[in-house]
Amino acid sequence: MSAVPTAGAATLVAVAGDDPGAGAGLQMDGRVAAALGCGFVPVIALETDQGKDGLSAVRPRAATAVGAELAAALAELRGPAALKLGALGNAAIVREVARQLVAFPDLPVVLDPVRQATSNAEAGIFLLDAAGWQACLTFLLPRADLVTPNMDEFGDGKEYAACTAILQTGGHDRGDAETVVDRLWIPGQPPQEFRHPRVADADQNHGTGCALSSAIACHLARGQSMADAVSAARALVLDWMMTGWKR
Repeated sequence: MSAVPTAGAATLVAVAGDDPGAGAGLQMDGRVAAALGCGFVPVIALETDQGKDGLSAVRPRAATAVGAELAAALAELRGPAALKLGALGNAAIVREVARQLVAFPDLPVVLDPVRQATSNAEAGIFLLDAAGWQACLTFLLPRADLVTPNMDEFGDGKEYAACTAILQTGGHDRGDAETVVDRLWIPGQPPQEFRHPRVADADQNHGTGCALSSAIACHLARGQSMADAVSAARALVLDWMMTGWKR
């Protein structure tokens, strides 16, 4: 699944869930990196069983194994890079990821705070358990350069008060049947709104959150500003959604 970047290209390192059956998670992260000409280094935090009927099983890996693979990936970076964090499973993995990041304070980090599958999931199955989310609030949200919650994950916003920047995605907002509004919040700045027409049957597209956060990370690795990275990433994902993910 790894892809070696060409000379001078940026690299996306991703720690997330393995989703061979449904194509989200690390599979989507790798697809985005390839589309944007970036190298790709995956670190599997958990394995999943997913398909057309939804998420049926989650198996987190040993935190020490995740940490060792992430440490090796970060140590081998020789050019511009960014880290995308997706489904992390539990508190032990969250803490281990945070521990490895201490030595890389300038590495751009984009965190997709995914806790539950957007589509169907069997009762009691989570991509990040309750203790893991609390660890994430303490150790990773303050470190991330951008956190990308959907409206359900964002809630009243209080849990995100320590974040450097937040992109609240609006695809789950059914108050406007015609338009989707994503809002970029950066402390000390007025919120920026990004709008696009709502795509018919968009709920059938699996992995849009994974694709968006990975694309933003790729653009940040290239040195783009946060607003420009968000805008370019949204354009890619919208294009894929409108063409049925055929590209």
